[in-house]
Amino acid sequence: MTIPAKILIVDDTPTGLEALEDLLAPMGHQLFLAHDGAAALATAVAHTPDLILLDVMMPGMDGFEVCRRLRAEATTAEIPVVMITALNDPKSRLKGIEAGADDFLSKPIDRYELRARVKMIVRLNRYRRLMVERQKFEHVVTYAATGYLILNEQGKILFANPHAQRNLGQKFEEGEQRPFLEWVATSHRPEPAAAWNNFPEPPAANAPRYLVRPESEMLQGQWLQVNVLPYQDGVVNHFLVTVQDVTRQMEEVRDMRNFHRMIHHKLRTPLVGLVSTLEIIGKWSKNLTPIQFAELMGIAQLSVDRLHGQIEDILQYTHLPILSSAPAHFPLTNLSQLIERIALDLSIDTVFLTQSEDVTDCLITPSAKMMELMLYELLENAYKFHPEQMPVVEVELRRRGEMVQVAVSDNGRSLPQPELEQVWTPYYQVEKSFTGEIPGMGLGLPIVASLIWQANGKCRLYNRPDRPGVTVELLLPIAANPGKAAMNPTTTITHPLRPERPLAITRVL
Repeated sequence: MTIPAKILIVDDTPTGLEALEDLLAPMGHQLFLAHDGAAALATAVAHTPDLILLDVMMPGMDGFEVCRRLRAEATTAEIPVVMITALNDPKSRLKGIEAGADDFLSKPIDRYELRARVKMIVRLNRYRRLMVERQKFEHVVTYAATGYLILNEQGKILFANPHAQRNLGQKFEEGEQRPFLEWVATSHRPEPAAAWNNFPEPPAANAPRYLVRPESEMLQGQWLQVNVLPYQDGVVNHFLVTVQDVTRQMEEVRDMRNFHRMIHHKLRTPLVGLVSTLEIIGKWSKNLTPIQFAELMGIAQLSVDRLHGQIEDILQYTHLPILSSAPAHFPLTNLSQLIERIALDLSIDTVFLTQSEDVTDCLITPSAKMMELMLYELLENAYKFHPEQMPVVEVELRRRGEMVQVAVSDNGRSLPQPELEQVWTPYYQVEKSFTGEIPGMGLGLPIVASLIWQANGKCRLYNRPDRPGVTVELLLPIAANPGKAAMNPTTTITHPLRPERPLAITRVL
């Protein structure tokens, strides 16, 4: 199949223009006509044709002069020029070559020769342009601060710039054409899984795609956002892939989310207790006995102590590194105390904890801070989306090989299928103020997903089959070196539980 080209025909005679137009029109090319040298130069600059058919013998500015001026102009210097001449002497041909002509056609023109020459020259010129553009592209992306890759239709890598190789921690040898997903699988996990089903085609609903490198004892976790742009390289369909490191953005959102939770929830309870106690003292001080006054002052002092402790925690938090920057482990023996404390903070009265005997002494890879944030988000969702804000939460632990399955179920509302498919998507740019007041499940589950994936775990959410509500299922790796992890001070829950109302915790071993 002939690819249509832009062709400029230059001839001072109407019959000459018509003859060439009639010969080339059946080939489907876009034709431009010029009656003299000045019009030829202006048209060439305006349209940058793929080929110029230039008559030599023209009054005023002849074809040789037109060709010289074309070669002197940057935008037209590389356009192929075929001179059409009745002059057959070697001196005229040499003059045309010196002016910059690429080829010659003699009058009278043979239609078959003309079409064959046009087809060949257009093809060679497009190939030359493609190579020039590719060289420019490769030069730019080689020194770019963004990772770039080119994939073919089968998702195999044709090119990867140095920044992409550094981001992915992989070495790409030109010509090996390895599948992209196979190339990155040794170091990163594609998440969310549903967004990668049709790779390298663009994902449904423009869902973001991430490559997540889980944390290890030697390396911090890493988040790479992957975008795919289809483009045509000549007549071949390729994909331009950009790989950007968004680790800092993801961790800043998690930190801000956790900091906001600390401000919003941890300071409110002691403040309420302090303000209420002081109001009673101020209103009824004349009627209080010394003993009652001392008791109220004791309550106020406890609230002040608690408020002071919370403020110290917040100040300490602002000086800590990112949540998951230092690998640590969480002992499941601390889980019931952690759940109790979170439930009390969220005014959840009923939580049932069920765990199998083989997980009682397990250490799992999320740190205590990460585990606290994940459970806080899950229990807060259970409370927030329950119709009466009176959820019954069931937490079940089971061992699954080298993983611990943590299933958190509530009795609130079930979710429609489209929402079930989107709840894990880390929309880390959706809410600038981090208030949590956004539609659907909010930032909670994406935060949980980001922590789980970075800890090399898995997560899923599904509606409860027998009643309203949802179950969030987390698979968390068991620590490879529990003896070392047990001595890590970050696994200790430092805030003592002070129950303010009954809480149902049931352990079934």
